[in-house]
Amino acid sequence: MKQEASPAVPLGQWGAHQDCTVINCSLGKIFIEGGVFRVDRRIGRDALVRLAGLVGCDGPSALARVEGDFVALIATDDVIYAFKSFTSQYQLYYREADGAVANRLSHFLDVAPPRWNEDYFARHVLIVPGYQFMSAETPLSDVSRVLPGELVCIGPTITRQQLVRRDSLYRLE
Repeated sequence: MKQEASPAVPLGQWGAHQDCTVINCSLGKIFIEGGVFRVDRRIGRDALVRLAGLVGCDGPSALARVEGDFVALIATDDVIYAFKSFTSQYQLYYREADGAVANRLSHFLDVAPPRWNEDYFARHVLIVPGYQFMSAETPLSDVSRVLPGELVCIGPTITRQQLVRRDSLYRLE
């Protein structure tokens, strides 16, 4: 697996720098920020090799089979697939207007002046702390966030698919 210092992702920016892992696969390149812990009981380098093979055979939805704390982009010739593992602390953002994708919200401050999302600030700062975990909203009105367990295809159109779901149950004993 090859580490690149500052990979250029078509249609967007990837700001993970030296912490980014780049894997070649038959669809294109897979950019990963974070940790891939296990893929089909394989760990380390073997897990990344297995991931490349799975994505090549099963497509981007194979990312749902990976255990880890990561975000990933699959850059093909035509589209970009963005995926966030269900427990990931890392973020991916996209703007539908131009198909821009980035792993840092600061990459979207290219519009002067930026349009702030007042509803976001009302909900997340004043009213409902913690709501943002399952909300695609961001402080910028025209930028969305990839949700945990979600695969977003960014091309001529944007499609969102929830690949991983978790149910929580609290019991009082």
